Amino acid sequence: MVAKERRQHRRVEHFMFKNKDKGFIPVWMFSDQEDILPSLMVDISAGGCSLLVSKQIPELAGELNLKIYSSDKGLQDELTLSAKQRWSDDTYSVDHKQVGLKFSNLSEETQDRINRLVQLFAEETKHYFLVEMSSTKPAA
Repeated sequence: MVAKERRQHRRVEHFMFKNKDKGFIPVWMFSDQEDILPSLMVDISAGGCSLLVSKQIPELAGELNLKIYSSDKGLQDELTLSAKQRWSDDTYSVDHKQVGLKFSNLSEETQDRINRLVQLFAEETKHYFLVEMSSTKPAA
């Protein structure tokens, strides 16, 4: 049995992001919503992305809503898309794992928006996006 969450305050997730040029960078994410999974997007391509998530999170799959923020520019996009976890690296850190998601069944508009995010990611000086993720429909 899982204990009911009783915290009344904002939720905080702390990541130690491994930056090739600068070593470890501390990153904090705050959320008032309990159904939000904070994560860091550390890579994105037209076909998928790589995220840092808590090791306590089970495998990701289904229809996901991703609110994507740059490290310094605010909200960049909000996407609802189908994705499936293809791999997981549990050795990233003590608290976090790195997972690879593969996108599927993308509309042309969503693909164009992802391509724009890929371009923005290449320009991102800190090499990550902040992501608030929630599941809109689990995998069948």
